[in-house]
Amino acid sequence: MVKATLVASLGAAVFAYAVCILVALAVWAFAAHGDSRVDDALRAGSFAFLALHGSPFEIGDARFSLPLLGLTLIPIVLLSRALGRAWRRKPIAGHVEMLTVASLGVAPYLLFALGVSLFWSSSDAGVPLISSLAWVLLIACAAAGVAWWQVVRTSPLANVPAPQPALGTRRVLAGAMIVLLIMFSFALLIVFVSLLANLSRMGEVLTSLDSGVLGVLLLLALGFGWLPAMLTWAVAYMLGPGFALGQETAVTPFGVSFGELPSLPWFAAVPTSSGGWYLVLLVIPMLAGLSASAVLRGSLNRSGLSKWWRESLTSVLIAAIALWAIGWLTRGSLGAGRLSEFGAQPMSLFLACCLLVGAGASCLPLFEWLKNRWHSRVRT
Repeated sequence: MVKATLVASLGAAVFAYAVCILVALAVWAFAAHGDSRVDDALRAGSFAFLALHGSPFEIGDARFSLPLLGLTLIPIVLLSRALGRAWRRKPIAGHVEMLTVASLGVAPYLLFALGVSLFWSSSDAGVPLISSLAWVLLIACAAAGVAWWQVVRTSPLANVPAPQPALGTRRVLAGAMIVLLIMFSFALLIVFVSLLANLSRMGEVLTSLDSGVLGVLLLLALGFGWLPAMLTWAVAYMLGPGFALGQETAVTPFGVSFGELPSLPWFAAVPTSSGGWYLVLLVIPMLAGLSASAVLRGSLNRSGLSKWWRESLTSVLIAAIALWAIGWLTRGSLGAGRLSEFGAQPMSLFLACCLLVGAGASCLPLFEWLKNRWHSRVRT
């Protein structure tokens, strides 16, 4: 089991790295690379491998730290599948052994990334070692968690019972998931409509770049990688705090100020005005809270109105904490100076979620409380 886990982890890392190197060499071979050497292509492939895990990197004074969260699915899938195949070969005695083999599955992957970071970093281009390793560790742990869950849920060889949280905990978590699902579903709709409405502007930016087929494919990959960030920014827009695109650009439903932006097609879809129907979007978080409260209404029949209200607000709090974490993960920079601040403020997301979603979640319990008060007065 130990040997199979080590081999699977290292194999997944080597495979992902090899794919990144081959892609970088292909781009270097077919593009007009000028005076660049093959070493530059290998370094770019190494940085691409680390960027797949959300790692930042630096070129001169410019820091590129806006994580490509959408592309982290690639290493998560590769590592989780490799570990899952290894762990299904023998029965696992219990949670302690599972934790041990999971740690062994993460260690080789992390050491390989450390070697890549140290070998290819130089004085003019490199990766912040601590940040890079933290991101790789996060992705590797997520992959190990996915593999563990698949094994304990599907493999007859695993002697590890899946955890079963209490009914109240499951209900509260379900309420939080409903809140997040509704808000991110509307965020996806907003992003899609914005991109569709600004296709001509995006086409003009793409034409001005004159990037060719390889450039278009690279832009599509970047767009998919930054899709979670764009969805989070759309949620921040719905909640009210909005988001920043550099130090001089702020986008909220109450006002928009524009500064210098990178020449990337999807930035052409950013709203250029505020007010009017944009303010209607503030209703969506309240509807999300209202929906979660309606799902949790069963608490009223079991333990009374106070439990229903408490479960609803607890779901909102969990969703707000999740939004804070997502907002922190989707912040970063795309260069130096004015391009050093991209994303939403995590604490603003947390507070706005507590306020708007909490208000929506309180509507049904408050209405039920007022109805009960009215009926008690009528009886007296």
